[in-house]
Amino acid sequence: YAVTATAEHGTVAVGDGAAGTTAKRWYDEGEAVTLTATPDAGYAFAYWTGDTVGAASVIETTLTVPSDRARNVVAVFVATDHEPVRTVWQGAVGVTGDWDDPANWSAGVPQAGDDVVITNMGRANLTLSHSTPLLNSIYLQDGHNAPNASYAQTITLSGWMTCLRAKEITLGIGGVITHAGPYKTEDEASRVWIRADRITVQTGGKITADGVGYAGCDLGNDKEGYGPAWWLSHQTVHPNVAPIYSGLYRY
Repeated sequence: YAVTATAEHGTVAVGDGAAGTTAKRWYDEGEAVTLTATPDAGYAFAYWTGDTVGAASVIETTLTVPSDRARNVVAVFVATDHEPVRTVWQGAVGVTGDWDDPANWSAGVPQAGDDVVITNMGRANLTLSHSTPLLNSIYLQDGHNAPNASYAQTITLSGWMTCLRAKEITLGIGGVITHAGPYKTEDEASRVWIRADRITVQTGGKITADGVGYAGCDLGNDKEGYGPAWWLSHQTVHPNVAPIYSGLYRY
């Protein structure tokens, strides 16, 4: 299988091959492949993205993945001369917005050292599909004078290797961190992965994976099965139906 790595503002190497902005090598099935990222002057490594399934971590300069299919991986670097700012979420209320869209932030997409504030007056839904650089702080809370958990400010982590990183994370009333789901295959799997020096969850805030785990699958016709996530997501439709676990399930 071919393993290809690319980068801007730095170089990448696949195995013991030469480093460059693009590197590619072929491996036999079952081999462990080690990739190494090296930043250019004025930049620092942030995270790996792309097909990183099977890796232990995507926030170290060295990444190891199994050779089980063709893979394309990207090393992301950030400028070290960035002056940290306070950037506030201003995406449309009630609409799922992309973390990486600069139009959704008052001072651009959050970069290393920034303070991130998400306090909309209505529901805010952010989807994050890759690890973040190390932020200084993240603050989520309903922005009303009398905050209400029904106006949730939600960050949804998509992908098993997506890590939300900040020195300090505070979830006030209505502040929620969860992951994408429910899902029916391992390739769809997501999780809540957070790395922070301090996490404060106030009354009305929560970190949750309820209802977004493995939903179960009927292998005969590839229809959704009745795993625990399916049951949680259908309680309002079938409030008196107990969970029926068919097939394998997580959570």
